[in-house]
Amino acid sequence: AQANGSVTLVQCWAHVRRAFFECEGHEPDKVARVLGLINELFRIEREANSGPPSMRAALRKEKSASVIDDIDAWQKSMQALPQSAFGKALVYLRERWQALTLFLGDARIPEDMKDIARFRLEERGLGA
Repeated sequence: AQANGSVTLVQCWAHVRRAFFECEGHEPDKVARVLGLINELFRIEREANSGPPSMRAALRKEKSASVIDDIDAWQKSMQALPQSAFGKALVYLRERWQALTLFLGDARIPEDMKDIARFRLEERGLGA
């Protein structure tokens, strides 16, 4: 949410990772590269979450931004049939790109929404 009451949509890297993981058998070399980069984002976030928001912001600027640049270059270099499993994963990434990268500029935004989704389910008595 913004100070003016508007809401900004952010997207979850865990969902992108799952989309590529599901097509790994079709394009193993291509998928291995992006999964490695996404896993590096998660590693950086684990490190960043061990400290205050100022540390998370610094690590994102210092480390995560370059990983995002690498993912961006990778996805721009990829081609696939849109209806193939790999093509669908690429489309999923590309259509959400702006919302996936918002976490770089705001230390309050997690790079993945698993914890938020889990909290909402538990809040409604639906999750464990």
